[in-house]
Amino acid sequence: FENYIANGKNGIWRYESLLELRTVRNVPKAFGRRELRKEVQLELEKDLTPLEKRDDLAKILGVANLYLKREDKNVLGSFKSRSLAYQVSYYKNLGAKILVISSSGNAAICAAKYCDLAGMELICFISPHTDPGKKAVLAETNAVIIQTDRAIRFATYVAAKYKMPNLRPSIDDNSLLGFETLAYEIFEQSSLFLEKCSIFTFVTSG
Repeated sequence: FENYIANGKNGIWRYESLLELRTVRNVPKAFGRRELRKEVQLELEKDLTPLEKRDDLAKILGVANLYLKREDKNVLGSFKSRSLAYQVSYYKNLGAKILVISSSGNAAICAAKYCDLAGMELICFISPHTDPGKKAVLAETNAVIIQTDRAIRFATYVAAKYKMPNLRPSIDDNSLLGFETLAYEIFEQSSLFLEKCSIFTFVTSG
């Protein structure tokens, strides 16, 4: 496994060679036969997120060992940073100018930060009930923020009508590549005990 790790790179691109093997090469119809470049690899994360041993929780649950993969320790505070780093890089390499996303907060923040880094525009649809703290972080970016009770529906409509990529993970399969690096990172940190463990995660959008 060590042979697949690019030690000189940060974040998801540490596993660049594995991403190459797994790339979802579905170029959206709006881009025709445009060639996918590979010059851009956007990244804001610098370190592996901690794998934290928690004896207190293990005792409560009655298991020998329990570890938490602390994705909240990412620079952007969410595991969504993984998917958006890959997605925005992908569409930047395709030559896209404007991206769309609907989000309850975390994905919007990550998308906005990576779009700012890439010099791309982002139209972000959020619920009026989005956490005020997340709204404040979004307001510090260049994203166009639209609050609506029908965020998912309007984002889907705008993306389809104006042929803009929709970054919502349940719609864009490219998000899976970024999320997949979480598995690579856990394996790198814990390969000695992986054969005798179970991994539990939560999902959003089903």
